[in-house]
Order: sequence, then C-alpha cells, then structure tokens
Amino acid sequence: MRGAVLTLAVVASCWAMAASTPFLGLKSLIGIKAIGGLLGGFGHYHYKSLGFLHLVGKRSVDQQQQQEAPEILSMVAQLDPQGCLLKLLCHLEAKEAEALSRHEVILAGLFRDASDAATPSSAAFTYAVGIGNKSRDAAVCDKVFSKCPLKYSQLSAVLEESWACPIGGALQN
Repeated sequence: MRGAVLTLAVVASCWAMAASTPFLGLKSLIGIKAIGGLLGGFGHYHYKSLGFLHLVGKRSVDQQQQQEAPEILSMVAQLDPQGCLLKLLCHLEAKEAEALSRHEVILAGLFRDASDAATPSSAAFTYAVGIGNKSRDAAVCDKVFSKCPLKYSQLSAVLEESWACPIGGALQN
C-alpha cells in the first residue's frame, strides 16, 4: 500500500508543478511530467516489465505492484488526453538506441518489455511502441499522433526536466 501512496504523491506533485509552469500551456505535457516524475521517483527500482515497477525483493510487493499497474497506466492516460506520451514513445522507438538519453532508454524499455503482454490499460502504449519500432520514421509518429501539438525535441526536454521532479528526487534517497 505504501508504494501506491508514494506513486500517487509523485504523480500529484509533478502534475501540480506542470500545471503551474508557464511553458507551452502545459496541459498537453502533464502526462509526460507525471510519468517522468513517476520514473524519477522510483529510479532505485529495477525496471523489469510493465508489472509496473518491479521491486527487487519480496514477492508480495511484486504482486502488489502488478495489481497497481493498470490503475497507474489509466491515470497517466487520463493526464495525457492529447497523446503526447504516446508520441514520445513512438519517437523513442523510431530512433537509434545510441541516440537516446539515459532517461529515454529507461522509458522506452519499460514499455517495450511489456509489448508481448498487452493489457487493456497498456494497449495504447504498446501500440505507440509498435508504430515506432515498425516504421523507424519520426514523420510517421508525428502523423499517427498528430493530436499532440508538441515536437519531439519539446517532449524529450519535458521528460528530462520531469525526471528531476523534486518529489521524485526525495523518494530516491
């Protein structure tokens, strides 16, 4: 239960920060900020698959994390109605791995590992990963996810910024 509370605290804190930041009218970036804060906040965990954030440790904690995954993904999807996270995931898959930042590698790997076991809550994310992987073309990602008005460079910058979410950093200690 503690993991769920910490997760919600990180999401809520990064959401509040995103909403108060005067950058690009951040409504389309809230989902990206939330997922970045989530990942930044749990940076000391081992990312295995979308069971969501598997802990190296007790089995009961792993099971709890797996049960919370659909709720977390649903929350992230609701925070990102324009599909900017989906667009970012597509772009990450379309790029060469060597060109990705450390945080982009972690984010892309988190969803890539789950592509074999898509659930209703992860279907949109695995779809975005699949489009990028098959096309290897940023223009295809821009076209498929045209509802998101932001460019890849802007999405990537927000991901990097959100990784440093103060609440996320506090959880790493």
